[in-house]
Amino acid sequence: MSTSAQADRFINAFNDIESQLRRKLQVDDAVPFLDLVAKYQPNRLTNNQVDALKAFARLRNAIQHSKYYDGKPIAEPVLDIVERIEKVREQIIHPPTAYAQFRGQQPTTFLHTAALSDVLAAIRKFDYSQFPIYDDHGQYEGMLTTNCIARWLADRLTADGLVESQPISAAMIFAESHETGKFLPKTTSAAEAVRRLTPRQDGSPPPIALIITETGKREEKILAIVVADDLPVLTAALDAA
Repeated sequence: MSTSAQADRFINAFNDIESQLRRKLQVDDAVPFLDLVAKYQPNRLTNNQVDALKAFARLRNAIQHSKYYDGKPIAEPVLDIVERIEKVREQIIHPPTAYAQFRGQQPTTFLHTAALSDVLAAIRKFDYSQFPIYDDHGQYEGMLTTNCIARWLADRLTADGLVESQPISAAMIFAESHETGKFLPKTTSAAEAVRRLTPRQDGSPPPIALIITETGKREEKILAIVVADDLPVLTAALDAA
């Protein structure tokens, strides 16, 4: 029996997705599709994508096992669903990267010997709230945040007054343990970036920034900085609706 053009497009897209999951997971045809999705989900699929794939699986089964009328399946996907599964297929086979969403960004970094007044000026100019800090040899030291600066400010006001000419290193001692940046390669998917920036189930805080370099090494030039405020941009890139 022949299927409709829309049903053919849907089944072709579904088969492409299933083949990609099997290839990436290196499993054979004996593994059910929903098990593939569950195994593939960590780091690589968003919850919305998983929900969509489960719905697609139900529709695939309905198309393949439904009765036919005049050579066409009774269960036939509407055009919106066909276009949606084709978009999900593209996202799974060619997943969007976090770096692609922020290509062209000019990250602002500082040496630990720079004056805090320089950081305050950058905050006023760019409205950034965290900055990677390096030592004189170009080694990454940590993240300076506006919260860290606020704690430094509170300490100075109870001591001998505010001195903006003090070096950044004076404020860095007020950084808390969770105020860290995570280095990642520019191939990191947008889905992985969302996962990294999302609070963990055990309640521990995520890094305050993802620092994107060529291969994720600390000594490499920073290509982009991704923070929690960028989550809407990342999720939009993953939106399959």
